[in-house]
Amino acid sequence: MSRSGFCVLALLLSVVGARAEPPDPPREETPAAAAYKRLAADWEKRTKEYLATSRAAETEEEKKALKETFATDRKDCAARFLAIGEKYPKDAVAVDALSMAVRLGHGSPELDRALSTLTKEHVQDPKIAGLCMTLAFVKSSDAEKLLRAVLDKNPADGARGRACYALALRLQEQAQQQPRDDAEKAMKEAEALYEQVVKKYADVAEGRLGKLGDAAKAALFELRNLAVGKVAPDIEGEDVDGKKFKLSDYRGKVVVLDFWGHWCPDCRGTYPQARALVKRLEKKPFALLGVNSDTDREQLKKVLAKNKLTWRAWWDGGSTQGPIATTWHVYEWPTIYVLDHKGVIRHKGNEELAEKLEKWVDALLKERDEEAGRQ
Repeated sequence: MSRSGFCVLALLLSVVGARAEPPDPPREETPAAAAYKRLAADWEKRTKEYLATSRAAETEEEKKALKETFATDRKDCAARFLAIGEKYPKDAVAVDALSMAVRLGHGSPELDRALSTLTKEHVQDPKIAGLCMTLAFVKSSDAEKLLRAVLDKNPADGARGRACYALALRLQEQAQQQPRDDAEKAMKEAEALYEQVVKKYADVAEGRLGKLGDAAKAALFELRNLAVGKVAPDIEGEDVDGKKFKLSDYRGKVVVLDFWGHWCPDCRGTYPQARALVKRLEKKPFALLGVNSDTDREQLKKVLAKNKLTWRAWWDGGSTQGPIATTWHVYEWPTIYVLDHKGVIRHKGNEELAEKLEKWVDALLKERDEEAGRQ
């Protein structure tokens, strides 16, 4: 699954948002620390330049060219961070440099080399705690090996707690793409790891997640209530116009539930497909419903009108941490659930799911019709 375009919360260090903060400087700056500081400043400069020029770009062609240039810059900096970590493996700055190589190195050879070096040399360094949440989503089996090694060998509760939570989250994510038997095994281990977080590392804090104990309890709720095959919990709230409605109002229809925000580029990219799907199935027992995370309610009304987004959406309090998204443990935008006519969750995911969305909706509509024909 490609994650280059995900709109991810602050728990992930996104490509665009990743910042390299220099470590606390030693009394006498080492060559490694000096090289790291220069490269960190260079990466931050490139990031700011990209953000500024991207906002000013007027055409999709310009934005695409800028994105490609920035991807090249990212890989260049990943290689340079890796070089520092490999050249100075015993220096205090090595973990910082290798961690940045991981954050920036997806899709490049530097990624696995950085992960391998961290696993061999630095699993006991408490500073590796800052990388653990990123490892939950890194597309490499070496990322899982590193998390397991940190959980097993790191002496710091903060590092072990973060590794435990991140490993559980990683297994939970992987289960969505695995055969049934493998998925059940992964989900069972993820549940045990979340329970371990609640029991041993509840007070460890992790950025916007807050206390890991609370985050793990929310994740356990997801495993036990929001997994494929479970009946979706009801949603009750107001739409953009302040009118109340419930998810259960749509029982009997196949439902696509889309957690989205106009602030999210990938969400905006789904508009054409969503409009076409709603138009094609307008006479079918089908509903597309949204849970919106934009901050300005009045501005959102203008967005809906301008983009011809005619389906209903819950207003989730003007935040990515609104009550609905929090209950449903949503941390990536867009996140999509597909429910059958009985309200059972049949599929869930993000942009990979969108590629198969119409096929799955059509299959569930056919399933509904066949069941009705047997009655």
